[in-house]
Amino acid sequence: MIRRLRQSIGLQNLKRSIVVVVNSQGFSVNALVFYYSRTRTTRKAAEKLASLLKCASEEICETKNRKGILGWLSTGKTATRKELTKLEKVQNDPTSFDMVVVGVWNHTMSTAIKTYLTQYKDSFRKVAFFCTHQYTDDDPFEEMASLCGKTPVATLTLLRKKEVEVDQFTAKVEEFVARLASEWFRTETFILKSVVPAAAGEYVQA
Repeated sequence: MIRRLRQSIGLQNLKRSIVVVVNSQGFSVNALVFYYSRTRTTRKAAEKLASLLKCASEEICETKNRKGILGWLSTGKTATRKELTKLEKVQNDPTSFDMVVVGVWNHTMSTAIKTYLTQYKDSFRKVAFFCTHQYTDDDPFEEMASLCGKTPVATLTLLRKKEVEVDQFTAKVEEFVARLASEWFRTETFILKSVVPAAAGEYVQA
């Protein structure tokens, strides 16, 4: 169905239509946005994602205090050494969700995310990744995929100062959401109608 609509109305129109379905027609995606954030940048992106997907979100927390410059240094040190850490109890069971969207700051996978993926890798059905960082386009997605043993259905990289902090990231997030939603619709029994141009008709849930 998605392939037929893509051919009839074009990829960009289809992506915008899927976002409309998720945003304005009362649908939600059975997904969990799970993230680690030190400076609230990744949290801001995660909250935007969860809002568009109308899904649950949860921030991963370590039992160790990582605040301040010393916390930043210790975070970088343990990440470089690829060590694990102790996490606070997770509130959302990933086995309850069709998709887990994992968010991380920096281009190196943080110790907290590494620990989470290690502990719950057998609980994921599908995964997607997003990353916020300062300057580079490098990302930890390949390492994250290798660790959890799954290829992400979509990935997203956001720049902290140029995009997230100045609220110039909405278009990229909506594109990411469209890819997640299209994957979800592809695996669910839906007929899309009237959210897309007339050539596609109306939509109803089968």
